Amino acid sequence: MELEERLNRVLQNSRIPQEENLFKNKEELANLRETQRLAKKALESSQNLTSLIYSTKEIEELQYTLNFYEARIQGMMDAVLENLKWYEDEGWKKFTDEDDAND
Repeated sequence: MELEERLNRVLQNSRIPQEENLFKNKEELANLRETQRLAKKALESSQNLTSLIYSTKEIEELQYTLNFYEARIQGMMDAVLENLKWYEDEGWKKFTDEDDAND
């Protein structure tokens, strides 16, 4: 995910209310804005740490592994949805009614 998208999502979830009267005083509002600014700066700075912790090759390997597992999960989800569709088309209610009658 791009840094800008992540920042927007973080900031979107911590919006400052437009009505300044929600705060007891302007100092509280200023503190909240400063906290948001610092959080944004910290997130931007943390992106630089990745290259210190992992080499470029390790990052590529991790990304490959992530993509591999995401593809497997997507395949499993598709199979489950396909099976559910089949049960729906076949009339899943018939299967459950027969099972209930046999009990």
